[in-house]
Amino acid sequence: MYGICIFKTDADIVDRQTLILKFGDGSTASHTMLTGITRPGRKIHIFSTKGEIEGFFEDSRYKKRLYNPNNLLYKEEEKTISGIAESDGHLGGDSRIVKDFVNVMLGKPFSVSATTIEDSINGHLCVYAADESMEKHKVVKI
Repeated sequence: MYGICIFKTDADIVDRQTLILKFGDGSTASHTMLTGITRPGRKIHIFSTKGEIEGFFEDSRYKKRLYNPNNLLYKEEEKTISGIAESDGHLGGDSRIVKDFVNVMLGKPFSVSATTIEDSINGHLCVYAADESMEKHKVVKI
């Protein structure tokens, strides 16, 4: 099915979706997916009690802001992600997954970015719950 417009197939896909997750520890996450926008890409914005991280993956840059609770100001650093070939998908993530897999098969340690099978299962459960929530128009608990 490569080279075929997804909207000209019988695939059951969404063209926009917002997912809100509430975790057991009280933290929340939101994920928004939009298709057909003028500048496709992946934007991330993480907020925490100590600061935030914000970036647009296709720019290969991100900003880190650390809050100072004493004066309510923040210190900002911009970082550039380098050493990634343009053809390496997901900002180098694709080749790193393959490298981790090969290392595990060779008995070598995997990188810090490798997930446990439990985390991978939980990620998939979130996606399945999002689909169920969309189809049934209700909140789904995992």
